Amino acid sequence: MVLSEVKADDVKVIPTNKHCEWADFMVLATGRSTWHGKNITQALIYKAAQRVVLPTVEGQEGGKWIVIDSGLCSALWCIIVGK
Repeated sequence: MVLSEVKADDVKVIPTNKHCEWADFMVLATGRSTWHGKNITQALIYKAAQRVVLPTVEGQEGGKWIVIDSGLCSALWCIIVGK
């Protein structure tokens, strides 16, 4: 899995299909620094692009929190950067 390859911390997968129609899962992960959070994001974007899907990314500029909407795979990825 991409998150283990980039050493994301505290990875949690939360099923959301009973609570909303726009995502089946929410994946939470923690980065140890702004750089690490951005690195996790880039790895996820690269993997999604290999499947011909460019995800929507919010919050990457600041790097404290990042949300990735991966579109076709029905998952919402949230990366929280710790201090």
